[in-house]
Amino acid sequence: MKRKILMYIFSILLLVFTFYKNPFDKINDEEFREFNSSNSEALAVGGFIAAENNENKTGYGLGYWYDESGGVWDWGNSWNTYNKVMIKINNDEYTDSISNKTSAFLIPQNDYTNNKYQVGNKVTFINGESRTITSVKEYPDKIGEVGEYGIYLEVTVEGDDLLEVSMYGNIEDYVVTDKKGNVYPGGAFKEYVSQVGLQGKIYSIFADIFNYNNEVKIIRITNCIFLAIILIGICLLISQKYNQLLGTVFFVVFWLSPWIIKFAPSMYWVEFLWFLPMLIGLYCLINIDKKRIRIVCYIFIGLAIMLKSLCGYEYITNVMLGGIEFFLIEIILAMFKKDRKKLLSLLKTTFFLGISSIVGFMLALTVHSILRGNGDIITGLVRIIKEDAMRRTFSIGIQNSALNDIALESIEASVVSVVIKYCNFSTDIILGIPGNLFNLISFMPIFICVYNFYKRRKTNNFVVFYFVSLLVSASWFILGKGHSYIHTSLNFVMWYFGFVQFCIYIIIKQFINIMYERKESMGSN
Repeated sequence: MKRKILMYIFSILLLVFTFYKNPFDKINDEEFREFNSSNSEALAVGGFIAAENNENKTGYGLGYWYDESGGVWDWGNSWNTYNKVMIKINNDEYTDSISNKTSAFLIPQNDYTNNKYQVGNKVTFINGESRTITSVKEYPDKIGEVGEYGIYLEVTVEGDDLLEVSMYGNIEDYVVTDKKGNVYPGGAFKEYVSQVGLQGKIYSIFADIFNYNNEVKIIRITNCIFLAIILIGICLLISQKYNQLLGTVFFVVFWLSPWIIKFAPSMYWVEFLWFLPMLIGLYCLINIDKKRIRIVCYIFIGLAIMLKSLCGYEYITNVMLGGIEFFLIEIILAMFKKDRKKLLSLLKTTFFLGISSIVGFMLALTVHSILRGNGDIITGLVRIIKEDAMRRTFSIGIQNSALNDIALESIEASVVSVVIKYCNFSTDIILGIPGNLFNLISFMPIFICVYNFYKRRKTNNFVVFYFVSLLVSASWFILGKGHSYIHTSLNFVMWYFGFVQFCIYIIIKQFINIMYERKESMGSN
Protein backbone atom coordinates (compact mmCIF):
# COMPACT_ATOMS: atom_id res chain seq x y z
CA MET A 1 0.00 0.00 0.00
CA LYS A 2 2.78 2.41 0.93
CA ARG A 3 4.60 1.53 -2.27
CA LYS A 4 1.51 2.39 -4.33
CA ILE A 5 1.06 5.70 -2.55
CA LEU A 6 4.72 6.57 -3.14
CA MET A 7 4.33 5.63 -6.81
CA TYR A 8 1.28 7.91 -7.14
CA ILE A 9 3.12 10.79 -5.46
CA PHE A 10 6.14 10.25 -7.72
CA SER A 11 3.90 10.19 -10.82
CA ILE A 12 2.24 13.46 -9.79
CA LEU A 13 5.60 15.12 -9.10
CA LEU A 14 6.91 13.88 -12.46
CA LEU A 15 3.95 15.43 -14.27
CA VAL A 16 4.21 18.68 -12.32
CA PHE A 17 7.92 19.00 -13.15
CA THR A 18 7.31 18.21 -16.82
CA PHE A 19 4.35 20.56 -17.12
CA TYR A 20 6.13 23.46 -15.46
CA LYS A 21 9.63 23.07 -16.92
CA ASN A 22 8.96 21.15 -20.16
CA PRO A 23 12.44 19.64 -20.56
CA PHE A 24 11.51 17.84 -23.81
CA ASP A 25 10.42 20.41 -26.41
CA LYS A 26 12.15 23.72 -25.77
CA ILE A 27 11.85 25.20 -29.26
CA ASN A 28 8.10 24.77 -29.74
CA ASP A 29 7.46 25.37 -26.07
CA GLU A 30 9.23 28.72 -26.06
CA GLU A 31 7.30 29.87 -29.13
CA PHE A 32 3.96 28.85 -27.63
CA ARG A 33 4.61 30.10 -24.13
CA GLU A 34 5.87 33.42 -25.44
CA PHE A 35 2.56 33.80 -27.28
CA ASN A 36 0.48 32.49 -24.37
CA SER A 37 2.28 34.55 -21.75
CA SER A 38 2.39 37.80 -23.71
CA ASN A 39 -1.12 37.46 -25.09
CA SER A 40 -3.55 35.18 -23.23
CA GLU A 41 -2.05 35.47 -19.78
CA ALA A 42 -1.86 39.24 -20.07
CA LEU A 43 -5.64 39.17 -19.63
CA ALA A 44 -5.17 37.64 -16.19
CA VAL A 45 -2.33 40.02 -15.33
CA GLY A 46 -4.41 42.99 -16.44
CA GLY A 47 -7.20 41.74 -14.19
CA PHE A 48 -5.23 41.73 -11.00
CA ILE A 49 -3.47 45.02 -11.82
CA ALA A 50 -6.96 46.50 -12.08
CA ALA A 51 -7.95 44.86 -8.79
CA GLU A 52 -4.88 46.31 -7.07
CA ASN A 53 -5.79 49.76 -8.40
CA ASN A 54 -9.51 49.34 -7.55
CA GLU A 55 -10.34 49.98 -11.20
CA ASN A 56 -12.22 46.74 -11.94
CA LYS A 57 -15.83 47.61 -11.21
CA THR A 58 -17.48 45.70 -14.06
CA GLY A 59 -17.52 42.17 -12.63
CA TYR A 60 -15.29 40.65 -15.31
CA GLY A 61 -12.12 38.96 -14.09
CA LEU A 62 -9.99 39.30 -17.21
CA GLY A 63 -8.94 42.25 -19.32
CA TYR A 64 -6.10 44.45 -20.51
CA TRP A 65 -4.58 47.25 -18.48
CA TYR A 66 -3.76 50.54 -20.19
CA ASP A 67 -1.41 53.23 -18.94
CA GLU A 68 1.76 54.96 -20.11
CA SER A 69 3.99 51.87 -19.96
CA GLY A 70 3.79 51.24 -23.68
CA GLY A 71 3.94 48.35 -26.09
CA VAL A 72 2.70 47.83 -29.61
CA TRP A 73 -0.09 45.44 -28.53
CA ASP A 74 -2.75 45.58 -25.82
CA TRP A 75 -1.14 42.81 -23.83
CA GLY A 76 2.26 44.49 -23.90
CA ASN A 77 0.98 47.32 -21.77
CA SER A 78 -0.37 44.93 -19.12
CA TRP A 79 2.93 43.09 -18.78
CA ASN A 80 5.02 46.27 -18.86
CA THR A 81 2.94 47.70 -16.03
CA TYR A 82 3.12 44.46 -14.06
CA ASN A 83 6.89 44.21 -14.51
CA LYS A 84 7.27 47.94 -13.80
CA VAL A 85 8.88 48.54 -17.18
CA MET A 86 8.19 51.68 -19.20
CA ILE A 87 9.04 51.68 -22.89
CA LYS A 88 10.81 54.93 -23.77
CA ILE A 89 11.97 56.36 -27.07
CA ASN A 90 15.62 57.29 -27.56
CA ASN A 91 16.72 58.88 -30.83
CA ASP A 92 18.13 62.17 -32.12
CA GLU A 93 15.02 64.05 -31.01
CA TYR A 94 14.17 62.34 -27.73
CA THR A 95 15.99 60.98 -24.70
CA ASP A 96 13.89 58.65 -22.55
CA SER A 97 10.88 60.03 -24.44
CA ILE A 98 11.62 63.67 -23.38
CA SER A 99 12.33 66.11 -26.20
CA ASN A 100 15.85 67.45 -26.64
CA LYS A 101 14.54 70.50 -28.55
CA THR A 102 11.16 71.61 -27.15
CA SER A 103 8.97 71.33 -24.06
CA ALA A 104 7.45 68.07 -25.28
CA PHE A 105 7.41 64.40 -24.34
CA LEU A 106 6.16 61.14 -25.84
CA ILE A 107 3.44 58.91 -24.41
CA PRO A 108 2.26 55.58 -25.97
CA GLN A 109 -1.08 55.99 -27.69
CA ASN A 110 -4.02 53.96 -26.41
CA ASP A 111 -7.61 54.53 -25.26
CA TYR A 112 -6.45 55.65 -21.83
CA THR A 113 -3.75 58.10 -22.95
CA ASN A 114 -5.98 59.49 -25.72
CA ASN A 115 -8.43 60.51 -23.03
CA LYS A 116 -5.85 61.67 -20.50
CA TYR A 117 -3.57 63.81 -22.66
CA GLN A 118 -5.84 66.43 -24.18
CA VAL A 119 -5.25 70.09 -24.99
CA GLY A 120 -6.21 72.17 -21.96
CA ASN A 121 -5.35 69.55 -19.35
CA LYS A 122 -2.46 70.30 -17.01
CA VAL A 123 0.75 68.44 -16.23
CA THR A 124 2.30 68.90 -12.78
CA PHE A 125 6.00 68.11 -12.36
CA ILE A 126 8.07 67.06 -9.33
CA ASN A 127 9.10 70.67 -8.68
CA GLY A 128 5.43 71.58 -8.18
CA GLU A 129 5.14 73.56 -11.39
CA SER A 130 2.04 73.00 -13.54
CA ARG A 131 1.84 73.58 -17.29
CA THR A 132 -1.07 73.43 -19.67
CA ILE A 133 -1.00 71.01 -22.60
CA THR A 134 -0.99 73.08 -25.79
CA SER A 135 -0.65 70.38 -28.45
CA VAL A 136 -1.18 66.63 -28.84
CA LYS A 137 -0.37 64.84 -32.08
CA GLU A 138 0.69 61.40 -33.26
CA TYR A 139 4.39 60.65 -33.37
CA PRO A 140 5.47 57.60 -35.41
CA ASP A 141 8.04 55.52 -33.57
CA LYS A 142 11.37 55.77 -35.41
CA ILE A 143 13.13 52.95 -33.56
CA GLY A 144 12.17 50.02 -35.76
CA GLU A 145 10.37 49.10 -38.95
CA VAL A 146 6.73 50.20 -39.05
CA GLY A 147 6.92 51.14 -35.40
CA GLU A 148 8.48 48.60 -33.11
CA TYR A 149 6.56 49.97 -30.15
CA GLY A 150 3.63 51.47 -32.04
CA ILE A 151 2.36 55.01 -32.34
CA TYR A 152 3.09 57.60 -29.65
CA LEU A 153 1.45 60.85 -28.71
CA GLU A 154 3.73 63.86 -28.85
CA VAL A 155 2.51 66.02 -25.96
CA THR A 156 3.66 69.65 -25.87
CA VAL A 157 3.18 71.87 -22.82
CA GLU A 158 3.41 75.65 -22.55
CA GLY A 159 6.83 77.20 -22.09
CA ASP A 160 9.96 77.24 -24.17
CA ASP A 161 12.49 75.62 -21.82
CA LEU A 162 13.31 71.93 -22.03
CA LEU A 163 11.83 69.49 -19.52
CA GLU A 164 15.12 68.65 -17.83
CA VAL A 165 14.87 65.50 -15.71
CA SER A 166 16.82 67.08 -12.86
CA MET A 167 14.16 69.80 -12.52
CA TYR A 168 10.94 68.28 -13.82
CA GLY A 169 11.47 64.56 -13.16
CA ASN A 170 10.92 61.52 -15.36
CA ILE A 171 7.72 60.95 -17.33
CA GLU A 172 6.40 58.47 -14.76
CA ASP A 173 6.57 61.28 -12.16
CA TYR A 174 4.22 63.56 -14.09
CA VAL A 175 0.72 64.09 -12.67
CA VAL A 176 -2.05 64.97 -15.13
CA THR A 177 -5.26 66.76 -14.17
CA ASP A 178 -8.28 67.60 -16.28
CA LYS A 179 -9.74 71.06 -16.83
CA LYS A 180 -11.60 70.82 -13.51
CA GLY A 181 -8.47 69.88 -11.59
CA ASN A 182 -9.30 66.18 -11.19
CA VAL A 183 -6.31 63.83 -11.15
CA TYR A 184 -6.51 61.00 -13.65
CA PRO A 185 -6.27 57.46 -12.25
CA GLY A 186 -3.08 55.48 -12.80
CA GLY A 187 -4.56 53.52 -15.66
CA ALA A 188 -7.70 52.08 -17.24
CA PHE A 189 -9.04 48.54 -17.35
CA LYS A 190 -10.54 47.23 -20.58
CA GLU A 191 -12.47 44.14 -19.57
CA TYR A 192 -12.46 41.00 -21.71
CA VAL A 193 -16.18 40.52 -22.23
CA SER A 194 -16.11 37.20 -24.12
CA GLN A 195 -16.24 35.33 -20.82
CA VAL A 196 -16.82 35.98 -17.13
CA GLY A 197 -13.15 35.38 -16.35
CA LEU A 198 -13.60 33.62 -13.00
CA GLN A 199 -9.93 32.66 -12.98
CA GLY A 200 -8.98 36.33 -12.98
CA LYS A 201 -11.12 36.92 -9.89
CA ILE A 202 -9.40 34.06 -8.10
CA TYR A 203 -5.95 35.23 -9.21
CA SER A 204 -6.67 38.65 -7.74
CA ILE A 205 -6.89 36.93 -4.36
CA PHE A 206 -3.47 35.38 -5.01
CA ALA A 207 -2.16 38.83 -5.88
CA ASP A 208 -3.31 40.11 -2.48
CA ILE A 209 -1.82 37.19 -0.55
CA PHE A 210 1.59 36.66 -2.14
CA ASN A 211 4.51 38.99 -2.73
CA TYR A 212 4.39 41.12 -5.87
CA ASN A 213 5.67 39.30 -8.97
CA ASN A 214 5.68 35.94 -7.13
CA GLU A 215 1.99 35.30 -7.71
CA VAL A 216 2.46 34.48 -11.41
CA LYS A 217 4.91 31.68 -10.61
CA ILE A 218 2.71 30.39 -7.77
CA ILE A 219 -0.43 30.40 -9.93
CA ARG A 220 1.31 28.55 -12.76
CA ILE A 221 2.71 25.89 -10.44
CA THR A 222 -0.69 25.51 -8.77
CA ASN A 223 -2.33 24.94 -12.16
CA CYS A 224 0.27 22.27 -12.95
CA ILE A 225 -0.35 20.52 -9.62
CA PHE A 226 -4.14 20.41 -10.11
CA LEU A 227 -3.74 19.15 -13.69
CA ALA A 228 -1.29 16.42 -12.61
CA ILE A 229 -3.61 15.19 -9.85
CA ILE A 230 -6.62 15.06 -12.19
CA LEU A 231 -4.75 13.29 -14.99
CA ILE A 232 -3.27 10.71 -12.62
CA GLY A 233 -6.79 10.13 -11.30
CA ILE A 234 -8.04 9.53 -14.84
CA CYS A 235 -5.24 7.05 -15.54
CA LEU A 236 -5.90 5.13 -12.32
CA LEU A 237 -9.63 4.89 -12.99
CA ILE A 238 -9.01 3.73 -16.58
CA SER A 239 -6.65 1.06 -15.28
CA GLN A 240 -9.32 -0.03 -12.80
CA LYS A 241 -12.16 -0.05 -15.33
CA TYR A 242 -10.35 -1.51 -18.33
CA ASN A 243 -6.75 -2.64 -17.98
CA GLN A 244 -3.39 -1.39 -16.81
CA LEU A 245 -2.03 -1.12 -20.35
CA LEU A 246 -4.70 1.40 -21.35
CA GLY A 247 -4.14 3.38 -18.15
CA THR A 248 -0.40 3.39 -18.80
CA VAL A 249 -0.88 4.59 -22.39
CA PHE A 250 -3.04 7.46 -21.16
CA PHE A 251 -0.35 8.37 -18.61
CA VAL A 252 2.50 8.29 -21.12
CA VAL A 253 0.57 10.41 -23.64
CA PHE A 254 -0.40 12.96 -20.98
CA TRP A 255 3.20 13.04 -19.77
CA LEU A 256 4.94 13.31 -23.16
CA SER A 257 2.43 15.25 -25.24
CA PRO A 258 3.91 18.65 -26.16
CA TRP A 259 0.39 20.04 -26.39
CA ILE A 260 -0.81 18.97 -22.95
CA ILE A 261 2.43 20.36 -21.53
CA LYS A 262 2.12 23.70 -23.32
CA PHE A 263 -1.22 24.60 -21.79
CA ALA A 264 -0.59 23.15 -18.32
CA PRO A 265 0.69 26.25 -16.44
CA SER A 266 -1.38 28.82 -18.31
CA MET A 267 -3.22 31.33 -16.15
CA TYR A 268 -5.72 31.91 -18.95
CA TRP A 269 -6.50 28.41 -20.19
CA VAL A 270 -6.75 26.66 -16.78
CA GLU A 271 -6.25 23.28 -18.44
CA PHE A 272 -7.09 21.16 -15.41
CA LEU A 273 -10.74 22.23 -15.76
CA TRP A 274 -10.80 20.64 -19.23
CA PHE A 275 -10.26 17.15 -17.80
CA LEU A 276 -12.12 17.43 -14.49
CA PRO A 277 -15.46 16.30 -16.02
CA MET A 278 -13.73 13.23 -17.53
CA LEU A 279 -12.44 12.28 -14.08
CA ILE A 280 -15.90 12.69 -12.54
CA GLY A 281 -17.55 10.73 -15.37
CA LEU A 282 -15.11 7.84 -15.01
CA TYR A 283 -15.61 7.71 -11.26
CA CYS A 284 -19.38 7.67 -11.77
CA LEU A 285 -19.08 4.85 -14.33
CA ILE A 286 -17.06 2.66 -11.99
CA ASN A 287 -19.58 3.28 -9.18
CA ILE A 288 -22.70 3.24 -11.34
CA ASP A 289 -24.49 0.81 -9.03
CA LYS A 290 -24.13 3.15 -6.04
CA LYS A 291 -26.99 5.64 -6.05
CA ARG A 292 -25.43 8.15 -3.62
CA ILE A 293 -22.20 8.32 -5.61
CA ARG A 294 -24.16 8.82 -8.83
CA ILE A 295 -26.06 11.75 -7.34
CA VAL A 296 -22.85 13.32 -6.04
CA CYS A 297 -21.30 12.90 -9.51
CA TYR A 298 -24.33 14.57 -11.14
CA ILE A 299 -23.82 17.59 -8.89
CA PHE A 300 -20.05 17.76 -9.32
CA ILE A 301 -20.01 17.38 -13.08
CA GLY A 302 -22.47 20.27 -13.33
CA LEU A 303 -20.25 22.37 -11.09
CA ALA A 304 -17.18 21.38 -13.13
CA ILE A 305 -18.81 22.45 -16.41
CA MET A 306 -20.00 25.68 -14.81
CA LEU A 307 -16.49 26.49 -13.56
CA LYS A 308 -14.99 25.72 -16.96
CA SER A 309 -17.58 27.91 -18.70
CA LEU A 310 -17.05 30.77 -16.25
CA CYS A 311 -13.34 30.57 -17.12
CA GLY A 312 -13.97 30.41 -20.88
CA TYR A 313 -16.07 28.59 -23.46
CA GLU A 314 -13.19 27.40 -25.63
CA TYR A 315 -13.26 23.64 -26.25
CA ILE A 316 -16.51 23.29 -24.30
CA THR A 317 -17.78 20.56 -26.65
CA ASN A 318 -14.72 18.42 -25.91
CA VAL A 319 -14.99 19.08 -22.20
CA MET A 320 -18.69 18.20 -21.99
CA LEU A 321 -18.39 15.12 -24.20
CA GLY A 322 -15.26 14.12 -22.28
CA GLY A 323 -17.41 13.85 -19.17
CA ILE A 324 -19.56 11.13 -20.79
CA GLU A 325 -16.96 9.71 -23.20
CA PHE A 326 -16.55 6.42 -21.37
CA PHE A 327 -20.31 6.14 -20.85
CA LEU A 328 -20.78 6.39 -24.61
CA ILE A 329 -18.21 3.64 -25.04
CA GLU A 330 -19.97 1.40 -22.54
CA ILE A 331 -23.40 2.09 -24.03
CA ILE A 332 -22.31 0.93 -27.49
CA LEU A 333 -20.52 -2.11 -26.06
CA ALA A 334 -23.64 -3.01 -24.08
CA MET A 335 -25.64 -2.78 -27.32
CA PHE A 336 -23.20 -5.17 -29.01
CA LYS A 337 -23.58 -7.59 -26.10
CA LYS A 338 -27.36 -7.10 -26.00
CA ASP A 339 -27.15 -6.51 -22.25
CA ARG A 340 -30.48 -4.71 -21.82
CA LYS A 341 -30.25 -4.19 -18.06
CA LYS A 342 -26.77 -2.67 -18.23
CA LEU A 343 -27.74 -0.58 -21.25
CA LEU A 344 -30.72 0.96 -19.48
CA SER A 345 -28.61 1.80 -16.42
CA LEU A 346 -25.93 3.40 -18.60
CA LEU A 347 -28.45 5.41 -20.62
CA LYS A 348 -30.17 6.68 -17.49
CA THR A 349 -26.91 7.75 -15.83
CA THR A 350 -25.58 9.33 -19.04
CA PHE A 351 -28.82 11.27 -19.41
CA PHE A 352 -28.56 12.78 -15.94
CA LEU A 353 -24.85 13.52 -16.35
CA GLY A 354 -25.67 15.27 -19.61
CA ILE A 355 -28.55 17.25 -18.09
CA SER A 356 -26.37 18.30 -15.17
CA SER A 357 -23.63 19.41 -17.58
CA ILE A 358 -26.09 21.46 -19.60
CA VAL A 359 -27.47 23.04 -16.41
CA GLY A 360 -23.91 23.95 -15.34
CA PHE A 361 -23.26 25.51 -18.73
CA MET A 362 -26.55 27.44 -18.65
CA LEU A 363 -25.86 28.79 -15.15
CA ALA A 364 -22.50 30.13 -16.32
CA LEU A 365 -24.13 31.56 -19.44
CA THR A 366 -26.77 33.26 -17.28
CA VAL A 367 -24.12 34.93 -15.11
CA HIS A 368 -22.28 36.02 -18.24
CA SER A 369 -25.48 37.32 -19.84
CA ILE A 370 -26.24 39.47 -16.80
CA LEU A 371 -22.77 41.04 -17.03
CA ARG A 372 -22.88 41.43 -20.80
CA GLY A 373 -26.33 43.00 -20.76
CA ASN A 374 -25.62 45.27 -17.77
CA GLY A 375 -28.28 43.44 -15.81
CA ASP A 376 -30.52 42.55 -18.77
CA ILE A 377 -30.18 38.79 -19.36
CA ILE A 378 -31.85 38.73 -22.78
CA THR A 379 -29.78 41.61 -24.15
CA GLY A 380 -26.61 40.03 -22.81
CA LEU A 381 -27.46 36.62 -24.26
CA VAL A 382 -28.13 38.12 -27.68
CA ARG A 383 -24.77 39.90 -27.58
CA ILE A 384 -22.94 36.71 -26.56
CA ILE A 385 -24.57 34.71 -29.36
CA LYS A 386 -24.00 37.33 -32.06
CA GLU A 387 -20.58 38.62 -31.08
CA ASP A 388 -18.92 35.50 -29.65
CA ALA A 389 -20.70 32.22 -30.35
CA MET A 390 -21.32 32.85 -34.04
CA ARG A 391 -17.80 34.16 -34.53
CA ARG A 392 -16.24 31.04 -33.00
CA THR A 393 -18.50 28.53 -34.69
CA PHE A 394 -19.89 29.09 -38.19
CA SER A 395 -20.07 32.91 -38.13
CA ILE A 396 -23.75 32.81 -39.09
CA GLY A 397 -25.30 36.20 -39.62
CA ILE A 398 -22.03 38.14 -39.64
CA GLN A 399 -21.59 40.51 -42.54
CA ASN A 400 -18.59 39.66 -44.71
CA SER A 401 -17.70 43.31 -45.06
CA ALA A 402 -17.05 43.49 -41.30
CA LEU A 403 -14.50 40.66 -41.37
CA ASN A 404 -10.80 40.54 -42.05
CA ASP A 405 -9.37 38.10 -44.59
CA ILE A 406 -8.64 35.24 -42.17
CA ALA A 407 -12.10 35.52 -40.57
CA LEU A 408 -13.72 35.45 -44.00
CA GLU A 409 -11.70 32.35 -44.91
CA SER A 410 -12.87 30.63 -41.72
CA ILE A 411 -16.52 31.16 -42.75
CA GLU A 412 -16.01 29.83 -46.26
CA ALA A 413 -13.89 26.85 -45.22
CA SER A 414 -15.58 23.46 -45.07
CA VAL A 415 -15.56 21.30 -41.95
CA VAL A 416 -13.52 18.67 -43.82
CA SER A 417 -10.83 21.21 -44.74
CA VAL A 418 -10.63 22.32 -41.09
CA VAL A 419 -10.20 18.74 -39.84
CA ILE A 420 -7.53 18.13 -42.50
CA LYS A 421 -5.59 21.15 -41.20
CA TYR A 422 -5.28 19.31 -37.90
CA CYS A 423 -3.91 16.15 -39.46
CA ASN A 424 -0.55 17.85 -40.07
CA PHE A 425 1.27 18.24 -36.78
CA SER A 426 3.95 20.89 -36.36
CA THR A 427 5.30 19.05 -33.30
CA ASP A 428 5.86 15.49 -32.15
CA ILE A 429 2.65 13.63 -31.35
CA ILE A 430 4.39 12.57 -28.18
CA LEU A 431 8.10 12.70 -27.48
CA GLY A 432 9.84 10.40 -29.97
CA ILE A 433 6.87 10.06 -32.37
CA PRO A 434 7.13 12.75 -35.07
CA GLY A 435 4.05 14.63 -36.19
CA ASN A 436 4.27 13.36 -39.77
CA LEU A 437 3.22 9.92 -38.45
CA PHE A 438 -0.14 11.20 -37.21
CA ASN A 439 -2.06 10.11 -40.31
CA LEU A 440 -0.50 6.64 -40.11
CA ILE A 441 -1.25 6.30 -36.40
CA SER A 442 -4.81 7.58 -36.81
CA PHE A 443 -5.64 5.26 -39.71
CA MET A 444 -3.88 2.10 -38.50
CA PRO A 445 -6.69 1.27 -36.02
CA ILE A 446 -9.14 1.18 -38.95
CA PHE A 447 -6.94 -1.30 -40.80
CA ILE A 448 -6.55 -3.31 -37.59
CA CYS A 449 -10.33 -3.46 -37.10
CA VAL A 450 -10.89 -4.52 -40.74
CA TYR A 451 -8.16 -7.17 -40.39
CA ASN A 452 -9.68 -8.53 -37.19
CA PHE A 453 -13.13 -8.62 -38.80
CA TYR A 454 -11.65 -10.57 -41.72
CA LYS A 455 -10.00 -12.97 -39.26
CA ARG A 456 -13.28 -13.18 -37.32
CA ARG A 457 -11.70 -11.87 -34.16
CA LYS A 458 -14.04 -10.07 -31.76
CA THR A 459 -12.50 -6.67 -31.12
CA ASN A 460 -15.62 -4.56 -30.84
CA ASN A 461 -13.95 -2.53 -28.11
CA PHE A 462 -11.31 -1.35 -30.62
CA VAL A 463 -13.99 -0.03 -32.96
CA VAL A 464 -15.90 1.70 -30.18
CA PHE A 465 -12.79 3.18 -28.53
CA TYR A 466 -11.70 4.60 -31.87
CA PHE A 467 -14.91 6.19 -33.13
CA VAL A 468 -16.15 7.55 -29.80
CA SER A 469 -12.79 9.19 -29.05
CA LEU A 470 -12.68 10.54 -32.62
CA LEU A 471 -16.12 12.11 -32.08
CA VAL A 472 -15.07 13.70 -28.79
CA SER A 473 -11.72 15.01 -30.03
CA ALA A 474 -12.99 16.30 -33.37
CA SER A 475 -16.12 17.93 -31.94
CA TRP A 476 -14.50 21.36 -31.54
CA PHE A 477 -13.03 21.22 -35.06
CA ILE A 478 -16.60 20.75 -36.29
CA LEU A 479 -18.77 22.84 -33.96
CA GLY A 480 -16.07 25.43 -33.32
CA LYS A 481 -15.07 25.60 -36.98
CA GLY A 482 -14.36 29.32 -37.06
CA HIS A 483 -12.16 29.21 -33.98
CA SER A 484 -10.39 26.04 -35.16
CA TYR A 485 -9.66 27.37 -38.65
CA ILE A 486 -7.84 30.38 -37.23
CA HIS A 487 -6.19 29.02 -34.07
CA THR A 488 -4.01 26.25 -35.47
CA SER A 489 -1.31 27.28 -32.99
CA LEU A 490 -3.61 26.08 -30.21
CA ASN A 491 -6.22 23.52 -31.14
CA PHE A 492 -4.08 20.45 -31.83
CA VAL A 493 -4.50 19.76 -28.13
CA MET A 494 -8.03 18.56 -28.89
CA TRP A 495 -6.69 15.25 -30.20
CA TYR A 496 -5.60 14.41 -26.64
CA PHE A 497 -9.13 14.03 -25.27
CA GLY A 498 -8.69 10.31 -25.89
CA PHE A 499 -8.14 9.91 -29.62
CA VAL A 500 -4.34 9.78 -29.65
CA GLN A 501 -4.37 7.59 -26.55
CA PHE A 502 -6.80 5.05 -27.98
CA CYS A 503 -5.02 4.92 -31.35
CA ILE A 504 -1.70 4.12 -29.69
CA TYR A 505 -3.37 1.61 -27.36
CA ILE A 506 -5.09 -0.23 -30.23
CA ILE A 507 -1.80 -0.53 -32.12
CA ILE A 508 0.11 -1.78 -29.08
CA LYS A 509 -2.67 -4.14 -27.98
CA GLN A 510 -2.98 -5.62 -31.47
CA PHE A 511 0.76 -6.26 -31.56
CA ILE A 512 0.58 -7.97 -28.16
CA ASN A 513 -2.38 -10.09 -29.27
CA ILE A 514 -0.59 -11.23 -32.42
CA MET A 515 2.57 -12.10 -30.49
CA TYR A 516 0.50 -14.02 -27.93
CA GLU A 517 -1.29 -15.95 -30.69
CA ARG A 518 2.00 -16.85 -32.33
CA LYS A 519 3.41 -18.01 -29.03
CA GLU A 520 0.29 -20.13 -28.45
CA SER A 521 0.53 -21.54 -31.96
CA MET A 522 4.21 -22.43 -31.55
CA GLY A 523 3.48 -24.04 -28.19
CA SER A 524 0.72 -26.22 -29.60
CA ASN A 525 3.00 -27.40 -32.37
